[in-house]
Amino acid sequence: MKGFCQELCLLVLLFNILVFAVTTSAILLVRQNGSSEANVSTSPPSVNAIVNQAFQVGISVSGVSDLYGWEFKLGYNTSLLELVRVTEGSFLNSSRDTYFVPKNLSVNGYVLAGCTSLKNVAGASGNGTLATLEFRARTLGSCTLDLYETKLANSAKQLMEHSESDGTVTVSGCVVVRVQYKDGSPRSNADVYEIWPDEPPNEIWLGVSDRGGYVESRGVLDPGINYLEAFYGGSVFGPDEVYLYVDENGDGSVTITANYEITPPAIFVLSPQNLTYVNNSVPLTFTVYDFSSIPWIGYSLDNQPNATLIENITLAGLSEGFHSVVVYANDTFGNMGASERVDFAVSTHDVAVVNVVPLKAIVGQGSTMIVNVTVENNGLHAETFSVTAYANTTVISIREVTLDSGDSTVITLTWNTTAFPRGNYTISVVADTVQYEMHSEDNTHIDGTIRVGIPGDVDPADGYVGIDDIFAIAQHFGQEPWHPDWNSVYDIAGDDYVGIDDIFIAAQHFGQEEP
Repeated sequence: MKGFCQELCLLVLLFNILVFAVTTSAILLVRQNGSSEANVSTSPPSVNAIVNQAFQVGISVSGVSDLYGWEFKLGYNTSLLELVRVTEGSFLNSSRDTYFVPKNLSVNGYVLAGCTSLKNVAGASGNGTLATLEFRARTLGSCTLDLYETKLANSAKQLMEHSESDGTVTVSGCVVVRVQYKDGSPRSNADVYEIWPDEPPNEIWLGVSDRGGYVESRGVLDPGINYLEAFYGGSVFGPDEVYLYVDENGDGSVTITANYEITPPAIFVLSPQNLTYVNNSVPLTFTVYDFSSIPWIGYSLDNQPNATLIENITLAGLSEGFHSVVVYANDTFGNMGASERVDFAVSTHDVAVVNVVPLKAIVGQGSTMIVNVTVENNGLHAETFSVTAYANTTVISIREVTLDSGDSTVITLTWNTTAFPRGNYTISVVADTVQYEMHSEDNTHIDGTIRVGIPGDVDPADGYVGIDDIFAIAQHFGQEPWHPDWNSVYDIAGDDYVGIDDIFIAAQHFGQEEP
């Protein structure tokens, strides 16, 4: 669907802007100001590539005046080339807003692209790149990059005369040699030669390996069996001779691998993690990856001397506070690897506020409101601590709590709103940080907004005591907390019963409205 929309946009835009200044008879073609004819061409005109190599071809324009938009089709051999992407060139969009639409129609053997300027602006003049196409060479061979059905339009939406110049791509054979260690790490600056093992010393230098360990050679080796050897630092690197078969097209590839590695082991610590543990025994688990065997593994806890490891262990008897651990491993070739340092903490003291439930969303000024708070002790020791409730930043209630390890409880805090101006308040509850506690993020719990309003106003949104409030209270008349429809917001007096006194309070404030 996306491709269809792109193609439709391309056709509509180029129909209205680029082309077809349709009159009663035909398309009007003009040559601007009598200037020399513009040319659309591939750049460079010829490209040499190798199999699997990516390369770029520009679609360029030269000698053009007042170019407002363009369109082209480029045919190519899809068996030989794979189109990777098409991007807009800078000739138009460097000086104005443009709309660019590419369409990969490789199934039909061509790519379609178009671009138009936006708004009422003059066209661009001179030379430049309209679009850039990136291809990947699939196989050996050559083909023409066939430019056809090209269109150039000026700012008057007239098509301009111009010529087209095709390009060519040739994909040739190439011998690729990679020089590497056993672990796959590349060996740069190694000299690679063709040798003749059964004849007097004779050799042909093929090249020196690059940073990726690669040497590319074109047209040097004959088809058939060839023998290669690599040298680094004056010594043979890898086997004395490596077999390479070059096919009839001159292509071939081989890897020269030394039988040792230079990469240290990769070590990943799975436990502990960067956390606070409510336990003084923490598992030490890890994985080690390497291309050779690992004769030694060890670890360092809190920068102490390394201790040898045979398998995963438990770090027992850890003291309260911060700790760090690093795991080390040494491979057969003496490469020492180290994990990232893991910083963690041990605190066997941990209390938390896990839930805060105000029983009303609105409370009449001067009344009291209940806030139920759930606290728990996640540590390993009994704790006595204070729990403080706040309305915004003002303390509304404090309770002292004692909990054994693993216990939790619900405490009831009472908020007397007499001294609080009418308005919205955020309720938060904080448990004091106990001694040695390090994980205090869960000691604070913030609830939603509570409204201190006019007594009898049971609708937090309107700030007015009206007949709707009295009616709502009357509908809950006689209810107590055990009733399935109980809602404490209608208990204006705060006595766990919706009675005539609650209706009376609302009636006393009937018609009052917050400013």
